[in-house]
Amino acid sequence: MAQSQISHTLRSPVGRDRISALLAREEFSSRSALSRRVCEEFSFLDPLGRPQVASCMDALTSLAKRDPDISLPPSSAPAIKQHSAPVGGWGGVTARSSLPSVPNSEPGTGGGAHTRTAQPLEHAD
Repeated sequence: MAQSQISHTLRSPVGRDRISALLAREEFSSRSALSRRVCEEFSFLDPLGRPQVASCMDALTSLAKRDPDISLPPSSAPAIKQHSAPVGGWGGVTARSSLPSVPNSEPGTGGGAHTRTAQPLEHAD
């Protein structure tokens, strides 16, 4: 079943009622546990018979944002830390100080002490 079909099924009035009833009669320690149970309840399985937990969790999260009567367990995903100010530049490192020096090189030549100049090939007649 595709993600859009899962979302459509859960957003339907019958789907919302079944989810509300499930949340009223069972306690879930995580959103993953709830998603697995919803997959079981609605037979949301992939062609190999595995529950489509990630798609179901996405659909449940979307549904909970739209429907204040659907309250999901707290997310166990770590919160993304938001910085109130930009993170400091390069920490005092400049481009020149981080590059190794190449002996006997001229700027723009790409060469150094170990650079060879191409020589024409000699032909044996």
